[in-house]
Parts: sequence; structure tokens; C-alpha cells
Amino acid sequence: MKKTKLLLIIQSLSSKEKAYLQQFVSSELYCKDKAYPKAISLLCKYTSETAQIDKQALFNCLYPNEAYDDTKLRLAQSSLFKIIEKFLKVHYSLVDTELNRNADIFLLKYYRLNKLDKLYKAQSTKIKNLYNNKPTWNAQLLQSKLDTEIEIYQYDSAVKRRQALNIQDILDTIDLMYYANKLKFACMALSHQTVFKQEYQLDNLKWVLADINSKKLSDIPLVGAYYHAYHMIREPENDLIFEYFDSYLKDNESQLSLEDLQTLYLFALNQCIRKLNNGQKSYGLKGLALYERALENGALLIDGHLSRFTFRNIAMMAIRSNDLDWAERFTHKYADQLMKADKNSAYNFNLALIYYYKDQFQDALMYIQDADFKDHLIHLAAKTLQAKIYYELEAEQSLYSLLDSVDIYLIRNKIIGYHRHNYRNIIKYFKKLSRINPYDREKKEKLRVSITEEEILTEKKWLLEKLGG
Repeated sequence: MKKTKLLLIIQSLSSKEKAYLQQFVSSELYCKDKAYPKAISLLCKYTSETAQIDKQALFNCLYPNEAYDDTKLRLAQSSLFKIIEKFLKVHYSLVDTELNRNADIFLLKYYRLNKLDKLYKAQSTKIKNLYNNKPTWNAQLLQSKLDTEIEIYQYDSAVKRRQALNIQDILDTIDLMYYANKLKFACMALSHQTVFKQEYQLDNLKWVLADINSKKLSDIPLVGAYYHAYHMIREPENDLIFEYFDSYLKDNESQLSLEDLQTLYLFALNQCIRKLNNGQKSYGLKGLALYERALENGALLIDGHLSRFTFRNIAMMAIRSNDLDWAERFTHKYADQLMKADKNSAYNFNLALIYYYKDQFQDALMYIQDADFKDHLIHLAAKTLQAKIYYELEAEQSLYSLLDSVDIYLIRNKIIGYHRHNYRNIIKYFKKLSRINPYDREKKEKLRVSITEEEILTEKKWLLEKLGG
């Protein structure tokens, strides 16, 4: 059953946020309806992913002495949703640094419009000191700085008609915002068109690059990091440019926001993965060094956690770099940084991969069988690994039974398109490989041609390797 907006937003809140929400709706300043606190308390109990709102119970909280009315309940749910949205706006205006800066600017404007000059000067000094202390810069901070400068211009232009104004500061800030964002999205465009063969118009970028060079704006970390990232992505075969970007990022990461670090590390790691895929093994080691730094500074974390995809990608890079011990140390060390819901499956999957490549197939089988996968594609990837393990153990009956179960899974879960085609091919060729006579050269060659010519088959390399000479 499709979840309502109300249930989705409630389940997105942490335990601490739910506690703050209940305090919020208990205040008459924000919520006038006295039935809402009890209703919110009930909704906060729906923590299970499969939970659905008990409409009758919710209606009884809101209207205890009335007969159930579905239309009335839907209207109440809409109001509850808006109350929670209001809570999030108020809550994060208090705890979020960026929103706090916007609140500071609002206060500055309030003092100007009400001609509270003394308070205005104190507030403007406070804000300017924040920016003069060389904070880490990102797009949001630059926008806040620009809004502040414009607000100060509005005040000064009215009271200091014969004095210099801060117009140059405004122009310089606009330039920084433009160049940083232009380079950032130029990097994204180049990365995207490499994968999806989409062309983007970047002709005017040469004027931007020329201006950055003439004004030495690449000395400013936010601009410089994206400037060097652009050249790295633009010239992927130039190892020196990659090394320079890597060094620049390492030297200046303390001057960059976490959001920008996440983006920049992703550019560098994607470069390493592409190079490694092209057979340049040294980029596996460079990628692991990048991963280590990004793990230390938190650039790989999302809301304080590692995603299961990043967790597996890091282990796979170590495996492909033939450093299985590094992969195992990483898996044990960082398992606790996974989301609780992902920990069991991601941890066991990593260890299964590691022991598979160590040729310790019984251990690999134990870990892959202990994993529980809710994501369809990860489930299918895990079953493919399990099939490889059965093949290595020459457990034919187990292999055929597993492949048949995967076939049923594809039907029951309505896996369609590319993925359905791919896993159907995997099932077909795994069965053919396991049944072929290893001494029948003619049939082996026929199977090799068939595998080679298959357009959609992610396990093509492994199948050809096992087919042998």
C-alpha cells in the first residue's frame, strides 16, 4: 500500500526530532488544536517500514466523541502534515548554521527598516566578523555573504551619501559565486556526458578560465578546487593533472565545506575507477589513499553514515588492487558507520566477496548465506556471488536450485528491462558453463562466441575466464 505524505515525513524523523516535534505541537504559540499533541504521539509510534496509519485510532485521537468520517480525517492529516513542515522550518532555523545566517540577515533588515541604528551597527559588525574569520566557503555561504553586503549597501547608501560604498565587495562576491558554480557544474557536465553520451555547451567556459587565471582566483580554495578538478576531468589521460588536483585537494580540504568535499572526492574517485577499469592498476592504490582521507574527514558520510553502496565500492577497489587484507580491515573497522538497517547485509556481503577472492569458498558461502538483502539489485548481485561460490565448490545441485530460485525471483518481483535481461542471461550461461564437457573444444568455442557476442551480460569476463582454453 502506498504511504501517505504524513507517514513518510513522520518516519523520516529521528528519535530526537520526534521528541522536539512533540514539544513543538504542545506549545500554543505554534499549534492551537489541543488534540494534535496526542495525534502526533500516536503517529511517532509508526516506526516500522511496513507500518500503515490506523485511521480509526488516529480519528479517535482527533475527534474522540464523533463517528468516523474519512473526509474529515483526510483534512486533518493534511493539517498535521503542514504542522510538521512548520516544525522543521522552525527547528532547523535554530540548529542549522546556514539558516541561522539567513536569520541574522533578517534581523539586520529589521533594524534598518525600523531605524534602530545602534542595533544595526552592532549586528552588521557581528556578521562581518563571521565572514572575515575565513570560514569554509560554499554556495550557500557565498549567497549569505552577498545578501549581507546588499543589505549593508541599502543602509549605507541612505545614511552615507558622500562616503565610499561596498559595491566592489558585492561585485567580487558575485564573481566568486558565478565562477565556483560555473566550474562545479562544468565538472558535472563533463562527468555526465562521459557516461551518458550527452553533449553540453561549454564554449563560454574559456572566458571564465581566462578571467580566473588573470585574477589568480584559483588561489581561493573553493574556486581553485573546481578549477583543477575541471582540468583533471577534461584531460583524463594526463596523470600530472590528476596528481596536482589530488595534492591541491589534500592541502586545502580544511578550507572547503563538507558538501564541496563530497563532490570533489567523488570526481577524483570516479577518475580512479575509470583508470582502474582500463587496466591502470596504480590507480587502485591512489583510489584507496583517497578513500582513506575521505573516511577520515567525513567526506563519504551522508547524515553521519556510510551508504551500503560506498561500503561495497571501497572494499571492491581494495580487492581489485589485490589488497584483500586492507579490504577486510576496512570492513571490520567501518561496519558501525553503516545505517542499522544496512549493517547485516552490507557487512556480510563484503566479507563474502573478500573470502571468495581469497579462494576460501566455504567461508564466503557462510557470510553470503547470513546476509539479508531488501534491495532487489543487491539481492541479485549477492545471489550471483553465491552461484560463483557453488560453481567453485562443484556443488551442481545447489547451483541449479539457486539459479532456478533467481528465475522465480525475477518474475515475482517484476524485475524488468535491462536487469531482467542481464540476470536471465546470467542464469542461462551459468547453467551452460556448468554442464559443458571441458574436453569438447568445439562446444566450448561455440559457447565462447555466444558469451562474447551477448550484449547484456555483466558476468561476461568471469564466464570467459572459467571457460578457459
